[in-house]
Amino acid sequence: MTRRRISARGTSKRRRCCTPGTGRRWRSGFAARSASYQGLIAGIAFSDKDGRPSRLSARGGVGAVMGSKRVKAIVIDLDRIPPLHDRRKVMAAVKDYAKMLQADGIVENFYAKLGTMGMADVQNHMGGLPVRNFSAGRLADTSAGRRFKLGADYIGPLNTSRGGEQTHACMPGCVIQCSNVYHDANGRELVSPVEYETLGLLGSDCGLTEPDDLAQLNFICNDLGVDTIETGAMLAVLMEAGLGAFGDARFMADCLGEVARGTDNGRIWAQGTAGSARTTAPGGRPSSSARPSAPTTRAWSRPPVSR
Repeated sequence: MTRRRISARGTSKRRRCCTPGTGRRWRSGFAARSASYQGLIAGIAFSDKDGRPSRLSARGGVGAVMGSKRVKAIVIDLDRIPPLHDRRKVMAAVKDYAKMLQADGIVENFYAKLGTMGMADVQNHMGGLPVRNFSAGRLADTSAGRRFKLGADYIGPLNTSRGGEQTHACMPGCVIQCSNVYHDANGRELVSPVEYETLGLLGSDCGLTEPDDLAQLNFICNDLGVDTIETGAMLAVLMEAGLGAFGDARFMADCLGEVARGTDNGRIWAQGTAGSARTTAPGGRPSSSARPSAPTTRAWSRPPVSR
């Protein structure tokens, strides 16, 4: 299969976060391509502290709002802190809150060490993980000796052995650092971040079991600027309706390719779970026209990362 990167807005490349020769710092927020046709899974991709456009303002169709107003991007000037009514009082409160977080056992011993992906292990153990369109609560029965691969217990050692970051601050000054930077099998950065919500909805809810498949799809969603939670729930609905099989990462990428190209199916699926569910007939049988267009399949390779 020929692999190529499709960049809906060019956001897979890190963006320069300062104006050359001025020292002025800035961050950018880009509306998803599907925002141009008011897709409700469209978010706004903001840059993290390292320039990755991977922190999404997502659920609720905020990208679609930008699209409806024909706004493509927002640039935020970080040259100075906004004026505060009582700067000393605000900064003291910030420091006090940081101390409270650092003194919290769950923050320090769980989130700061494992990140949010540690919650996937907890939920799988408790039976509260979304699995195959919420038809089950446990992807792998660890008590029976089966291995659960979509949590921190498995991903952490795997990712750090490849040079990835198990914990990572997504913004300056964060004392929890519960994000991460995921590396592929060749030791190259693939995506940041792989969070619990993405592991649950784009991963186990769609029947995925391998973290590399999940991370690749996470990158595609980031590149398109779409919400991984609503997108994962939407894809799981399509799978239960019979358009694809649970665990079929290629099918998921094909569907996202249609969203990127704005095909008839893609525009329906970009409306999210409810809009996609309406494409199925009573009894859950989809019409043949609702299947991804095989001849126009696209695949994404890992994003180029500038150091």
